[in-house]
Amino acid sequence: MKPECLENRKGSAFTLIELLIVVAIISILSSIAVPNFLEAQTRAKVSRVKADMASMGTALEVYAIDHNNYPYRRNPDWNNENIAPIIAPPLSTKMNDLKVLTTPIPYITRIPNDIFDIHVPPPLNTINYFDPEQTSLLSKRFAEREFYVDEDGNQQYKYKDTGARYWMLLSVGPDGFIGVQDNGQPGGYPPQPPLLYLTITWVYDPTEGTISMGNIYRLQGNADFYQALDITKFGQEEDDEQGED
Repeated sequence: MKPECLENRKGSAFTLIELLIVVAIISILSSIAVPNFLEAQTRAKVSRVKADMASMGTALEVYAIDHNNYPYRRNPDWNNENIAPIIAPPLSTKMNDLKVLTTPIPYITRIPNDIFDIHVPPPLNTINYFDPEQTSLLSKRFAEREFYVDEDGNQQYKYKDTGARYWMLLSVGPDGFIGVQDNGQPGGYPPQPPLLYLTITWVYDPTEGTISMGNIYRLQGNADFYQALDITKFGQEEDDEQGED
């Protein structure tokens, strides 16, 4: 005859099937909860970046009142008409270009970090800034080009000056990359996956997925990125043509 304590212990133990059911339920709940948590975390980061951009935008406007101009941040070849417009300022000069906002007069206490920019080491992982001339270069590069016939009868094209002159703040967004050129440059920007080439013209849109491609922008006067720069989302032309076919 078995002791009564052993019989009670045997009766209260979980069977293997019951344990497997519990594990399956926990896995299902985790698969539901974890993505929701990550999405909520991303939304909170987006809100923080936009708030930091608003503060930085205020600092730029106050600086302009004092100096009658906005801080200089553009590519050194910005006025070289013999090369294609370079669409982003050098990464290496970012802190030197932006220090005028913090010293000697603190228009802002510090340049906010870009919480999504995990591929660039501190202190260069701050929110990026394009001065009005650099934003104009971006607009020229992606705007519709002007075609003409030269004196030899050959068809040529030139980059159209859209007249866009806005300062612009940029966060790389949840995809983590600025989306510059296919060689991962210019100015020392880190190489990026081919899928993200030239996505600098993509505005982050949470309706396409909380963690989706595109940058977060704030333009002078809260102008719309596409309308102000007179450009379309890179690759959109091809999509539209395929849709028409």
